[in-house]
Amino acid sequence: METIFEIKIQNNENELILVKFVPDEFYTCVIDFVVSYRSKINGVFYEIIRFDGSRKEKSHVHKFYLNKKQKQVIEKDFSFETIEWCIKVINENWHNYKIKFASKKYL
Repeated sequence: METIFEIKIQNNENELILVKFVPDEFYTCVIDFVVSYRSKINGVFYEIIRFDGSRKEKSHVHKFYLNKKQKQVIEKDFSFETIEWCIKVINENWHNYKIKFASKKYL
């Protein structure tokens, strides 16, 4: 049976990073992962950007903040370091993502 880990990183009441991953049986690498940045806009949480990878596909980034949503392959392996990198990218850029998303259609 697989072990699924879920972690919520809440910067404040309006900003949330959700991390979900499945490690291999020896906890040496990651089999599946999702790192999602969600922001509360007008009282509702919206997914702004999501990094993910699964056994069936490569690693991707889903950019919901753009006028036309994009799904792009990212050249990252399935590792704990990749999860840390995704969190770092979100932490460094969340305000830009939120402004673009909000100006797109919600404010």
